[in-house]
Amino acid sequence: HLGLSLGLLIVGARPLLAQPNVAPPIPSDRALAVATDSLIESAMRAGLAPGFGVSVVRNGRVIWQRAYGYADASAKIRASNDTRWYVASTSKSFTGFAMALLDDGGQLPFTRSIREALPQTTWHDGVNPDSLTIARLLSHTHNLNDDVVVVSSAFTAAVPEQQWPALLQSIRPAKRQALNYR
Repeated sequence: HLGLSLGLLIVGARPLLAQPNVAPPIPSDRALAVATDSLIESAMRAGLAPGFGVSVVRNGRVIWQRAYGYADASAKIRASNDTRWYVASTSKSFTGFAMALLDDGGQLPFTRSIREALPQTTWHDGVNPDSLTIARLLSHTHNLNDDVVVVSSAFTAAVPEQQWPALLQSIRPAKRQALNYR
C-alpha cells in the first residue's frame, strides 16, 4: 500500500513541480482515470501488493474507482469496490500532507494547541492539552499512552468514529518521555 500512497502523492504533486507562472494542463476525468489505471496495473504486474482499491476523487466527487487483485490472497478472495482495506500507517502521509497545506494556508497552524483545535474535548487529568500541539501529535512526540485509541479504533474498529472523542479521556501521559510511534 505504501507504493500506492507514494505514487498518488507524486501524481497529486505534479502541478506543484510545474514551471512558475505557467498553468499546467488539467487532464480530463477520463485521462486521469486511464493514467491511474495504467499506474496500478504496472504496480500489480511488478507484484508490489496482492491487491489495491483505488478511487479517484475530483472536486469532492468520485470520478473513477476500481479494485485490483485480492483482498485476501491466501484465501483467494478477490478485491471489490466494497472491500474495506486496512491501510495502517500509510494514512499518516495523507494526514501530514493535508496538515501541511492547512498550516501553509494559515487555516490550522502546526503550533496550534489541541485544546484550541478540539475545544469541546475532555482530557485525562494528567494531560495538559495546552502543551500538546498539532506538530507534537504528528511527530509522535506527544508523550501520551494512546494504546486504548489504537487498539479500540485502528486495529479492531470496535469503536465507531463518533465515539473517539470519549476515548481521548482515557489517554494518560506516557511513563517515559520519548518518541511514541505506532
